[in-house]
Amino acid sequence: MSYSEIWNNNQFWWSYALELPTLVWARPILDRMGIPSALVKQPEIWSAIYPYIQSEHRRRREAKDWEVGTIKGANKLWQEVVTVALQQLAEQTDRRVAMELEHWVIRHFLWREFQTAMHAWSYVLYTGCLYPDDYYPERQIPPPAVLTPLFPEIIPLVFPEEKEEFEEVLKQIAPPRAEDESLLSMCGDAITIRRIVEDESVVKALRIIASKLDEAGRAEVTQWALLQAAKLTDSIEPEELQGDKYLRVESPCSDFPSVLDFPISEEVNDGSNL
Repeated sequence: MSYSEIWNNNQFWWSYALELPTLVWARPILDRMGIPSALVKQPEIWSAIYPYIQSEHRRRREAKDWEVGTIKGANKLWQEVVTVALQQLAEQTDRRVAMELEHWVIRHFLWREFQTAMHAWSYVLYTGCLYPDDYYPERQIPPPAVLTPLFPEIIPLVFPEEKEEFEEVLKQIAPPRAEDESLLSMCGDAITIRRIVEDESVVKALRIIASKLDEAGRAEVTQWALLQAAKLTDSIEPEELQGDKYLRVESPCSDFPSVLDFPISEEVNDGSNL
């Protein structure tokens, strides 16, 4: 995915993703969603900034302050408005916090490869590390010796029972389902948050592994994971792991370009409507 593609017809996903950290009912679980710690501690900071995105976008559309009638113009308008909001966040916290929030949106809502990879790694770690299949033992590849000492830290992050417990917590704090969500187990926002938390748990497990092993150890784990995935092709494919791309200490997508690195016009940047 290129830099420009993250804005192509993705207004809904940017808006929806940036709204989630403002949900009051979700505050008790913000720390599990992977958003910047500064916003976990002070969620009111982003909650005060977020409404600007919608109001300023609406104001500029009505004022025709954009390339009217073009998809490129609509994408650019949305990008500029979000950029100003992130600049305001950077001023009230710091640049790193704003970039972390931006990259959080990208990985969970726009980077399909990441979501697929986290599902694959979760399946591999669960099957290979803590699920000896008595019926189909040929599905399991014994994990490498360098990985077993890390089991106490990583197993709780991929254990199904932990996911079930968290879902019960979500059901208790989430608002009731809307009428058009009657077939869902809980409201749509809660289901989205559940997916995010599950993916962030896998990220945490992979970061633990990456931080505790040297290059040779990480290579050994990667090779084992590919072999384990090859035994599970009814559910995942080895290439979905993306090799060792996500077996790293850094947060996924943290090396992606930031809108804060691209200047916008002073008229947009003055923040006078914030």
